Amino acid sequence: MTIEWFSWLAEVGMQKHTPLMVLNHLEEEDIAHFDHDLLRSIGVAIAKDRLLILSQKNKHLRRQRGRTKVDVLKIAAEAQSTIIERVRMMLVDEMKLLLWIRKSWPLCHRNVLLEEGYLSPTAPPQGSRAVTTTTERTPRGIELLSSAKDILWAALYGSVETNVMIHRVERELLVITIPGSKAHVFNFFQSVTEVGALGTWRDPENRCHDEGEPNMMLQVEYGESSSEVVGDAIMVSIHLINLLEVNEIVLYARSSNIEQSTLFTELYFEKHEAASAMIHECS
Repeated sequence: MTIEWFSWLAEVGMQKHTPLMVLNHLEEEDIAHFDHDLLRSIGVAIAKDRLLILSQKNKHLRRQRGRTKVDVLKIAAEAQSTIIERVRMMLVDEMKLLLWIRKSWPLCHRNVLLEEGYLSPTAPPQGSRAVTTTTERTPRGIELLSSAKDILWAALYGSVETNVMIHRVERELLVITIPGSKAHVFNFFQSVTEVGALGTWRDPENRCHDEGEPNMMLQVEYGESSSEVVGDAIMVSIHLINLLEVNEIVLYARSSNIEQSTLFTELYFEKHEAASAMIHECS
């Protein structure tokens, strides 16, 4: 990317070196590689000048990281807002989840998605480092992926305020282990804990080792219904999101029961109050 070197260097009083930057065809992306050796090689002979330019490099990179973080947060907020609006119009309840599961579960195979026209024949092979992009999904595939994300959001976070009518009776913890470079696929998650971890698993079939790979663990508490249809909907939707976008051979996700949590202790107080009322009636 082209940068206006005079203004950039003027921030630390080093605008006199502008001709050196222009003469050597340096661009903004080269700033990250600035060090004493590189600056000396293009003609910045005075050590103090190099130190000032390097201090400007560090300031530039901090600003860039700040802009990137703001952009990421903005994209995530937009993704969440779009899904929430769609969920509100769906009027999700346990029966709707069950019908969606029955319709979607048979599609949870890559060959089926290819044969039935959800994935393009040009889609990257499963296990590629790259995610599957919009251009590698057909319109049917794009619609199915949106549906899977909507159902996943509704199952995890839906409430009366978003027209999701699910009677949740116990707390569960969902943990998804995903390569760090692909974690952005779940940027529509809210109230999520992200934990970086190196992979330790070796596939006995030698297809998809993740040993030493930089992974991200996404942890979300959610409420399960007595029918456990919420957990089923979560797993089916994650299967589809993996096949249509994440593109791992194995995307590991599991749910476990939470005996106690500071997030929803009122549920336990309610049980305690109900028990007290029963004792009072019997006495």
